Amino acid sequence: MLAACTESKPVKVFYGEKFEVVDPMSPDQLITLLDEEQTAENILVEGAIEKSCTHSGCWLTLVNEKGETIFVTYKDEAFTTAKDIKGRKVTLKGAAMKDEKKGEYNIVATGLIIN
Repeated sequence: MLAACTESKPVKVFYGEKFEVVDPMSPDQLITLLDEEQTAENILVEGAIEKSCTHSGCWLTLVNEKGETIFVTYKDEAFTTAKDIKGRKVTLKGAAMKDEKKGEYNIVATGLIIN
């Protein structure tokens, strides 16, 4: 009998627009940028998913080191993600903005990769 130990790597799953991951920023870096600029186009952000929509996979949240939340939706509701993705690593591409009145940070993702 032959037995082998193999180390499985997480499978990358693409949703929406496919893109190349080149130097993504952290949630902390994005919030710092939005505090200065209020909007940012064509950003790449990588972080751990704090929460996600468990009904239809239509949103997720990221959190920075200070506990500030970034709410992520999908552009034109063009795709949905798996529902049970809390704690997984995500890299996403899209546009980000800060709602000054509400003090909220948002990303409208055109594509994302879940590891």
